[in-house]
Formats: sequence, C-alpha cells, structure tokens
Amino acid sequence: EFSGGSLPAGWSSCTWPAGPLPSCTPGGSTVSGGSLHVDGAIAGTDASFGSGRSLEFIATFGASTFQHAGFGVDANTSSAWAMFSTGNTTNEIRARTSTAVPGSEVSTTIPGISPGAPHLYRVEWVTPTRVRYYVDGVLVADHATGFDFGATQMRPIASDFSSGGQELSVDWMRMTPYQASGSFESSV
Repeated sequence: EFSGGSLPAGWSSCTWPAGPLPSCTPGGSTVSGGSLHVDGAIAGTDASFGSGRSLEFIATFGASTFQHAGFGVDANTSSAWAMFSTGNTTNEIRARTSTAVPGSEVSTTIPGISPGAPHLYRVEWVTPTRVRYYVDGVLVADHATGFDFGATQMRPIASDFSSGGQELSVDWMRMTPYQASGSFESSV
C-alpha cells in the first residue's frame, strides 16, 4: 500500500539513468494521496523473488513512452521482465515479456485499454516459461517466453523513463503468495 509520505519499507526509488536497484542514485518517485507517483524514475522492492507468483495492482499510465509496471530486475541492465507498458507509444498499453533472445520480446497490445484511466492489472508469473496478463479480471495475453525465468529472480517495479511528462501512478501493488498475518483463536 502506498500511504503516508514516503515509499514503504523495503522499497527503493532511483532517477533515470538508473543502475541496479536498490544500489542506484535515490529519488524520482513520490508517495502522496495514497498513490506512488513515478516520473523519470524507477521504484521497486529491494527483495527479488522467483516464479510461481502473481502481481496485482491498480495503475494509471500516462500518455508517455516507456512507462512500465510489473515484474523486472531493474528495467535497465537486465533483460528479464514481464510487465504492462506503454512501450515506445503514447496511446497504447501492452503486455510485454522478454525472451531468450537479447533485445527481443513478446508484446501484445491490449485493445480498448489506453493511458489516462486507472485499471486493475495482474501479471501471473505462472511457471519459469509462462506469463499470463489480465486487465480488470479479463485474460488479455498468455506468453510462452522460451526464457527460463525460473533461474531469474525479479521484483515488483514501476518505471517512467521520461521526466517531466505525464507520470505513472500506482494506487497499490500486491504480490502472491500473501504472507499470513493475524491469529485464529477458535470458531464461534
């Protein structure tokens, strides 16, 4: 959850050009109004995780190129990522997954979904070689990557490469499996 006035514990933000998270030059992302605002920066968890996870979030992409939200290493020095993105456009949202060929990807433009409106996004990193993408609860892409993400650890990230334009805003991000909390005393 993005509440208060700073990134949650276990998150880092770096301005572009960024080095590997979390050891890069800090800054560029703010938390206000219950949302993470990314402008010319990348924000992500300090910890990385393996496959068999899902990442769900509500985000509003701006009409700006190279905005991304989903799983990645750092969206810069590593080619491992599975994310929603504007790519090199200002009017489309795409499901994008890197492949085993450096600089290559599987990309699916999501019809009817464009920057400027909030949507519920879900990236299911199902197996080391399969990623499924959902928008507002509807399956919109299913990518067989041919790349062994199982050997790769990735983190939840949000990135906006260009500073000063329309920002990427993320209301919240949740990753499965959820950590248990609370206690159970007895049934009524």
